[in-house]
Amino acid sequence: MATPTDPTFGSDFDAAVFRAAITSTMEMGMATGDYEAIFFWEEEATYTDGNTVPYDLTATPDSVTQVAKTLSVPVAVESNSGFGFTRNTGFGQVDSNQVRLTLLDEHWDQVSSADGVTFDDVDYTFDFSSPVVGLFSVNVHTIVCSAMDEAV
Repeated sequence: MATPTDPTFGSDFDAAVFRAAITSTMEMGMATGDYEAIFFWEEEATYTDGNTVPYDLTATPDSVTQVAKTLSVPVAVESNSGFGFTRNTGFGQVDSNQVRLTLLDEHWDQVSSADGVTFDDVDYTFDFSSPVVGLFSVNVHTIVCSAMDEAV
């Protein structure tokens, strides 16, 4: 936290109460069931030839770096799926759905290493994290994600 010029400014800010109130608000707005935001981590297997993808799909990995897991944390979700997002690529223009996730620092610490997030059977990959916004001792993280696939 930056030091304010007036040392009394923010001295009565209770970070724990603020985090609890924001977390409750996020939980209140979170969808449930298939629509819940589920962060996921994928397994990374290593094979004899040193690759993470075998040519023989029946091959047994020599080692698994991480066990696949999922986790749900309180998160605020904004979606632009109603109007899409156009991205210029080497193949031309690609329209993709994006979501913007907002998390408090204590939840960010739990999911910052995730490989992606799933909503309504659609997997999203993390494009980038916006600069962290601070409120006294609380940090707020924003992640912009693009859809990797679409539900049929």
